[in-house]
Amino acid sequence: MKKIENIDKYIKIILSCISIISIIWACFTFYNGLIHNFKLLEEDIKKLEQRSLKNLIWNNEIPLNERMVACDEYIKERFNSFTQKHCEELLKGVE
Repeated sequence: MKKIENIDKYIKIILSCISIISIIWACFTFYNGLIHNFKLLEEDIKKLEQRSLKNLIWNNEIPLNERMVACDEYIKERFNSFTQKHCEELLKGVE
């Protein structure tokens, strides 16, 4: 009888350990997926910021001082493109 009771205790301990490990694994998987989604969101926000600044810079209907502020921000963010060259030309034209 004692052997059966001991086996039952060991089975309960093993099942408890498996449950705890499963919960920890589920939390880790959820956290990892969440971090991945935040990184994707951050990349999308960066692209949206770049597009918005480009639209401000290339729109001739927007006052020049606002376009220059957008150029400063564009250059500060180190976006490399033809738009950066256009900003540098605008800066030269203002001076």
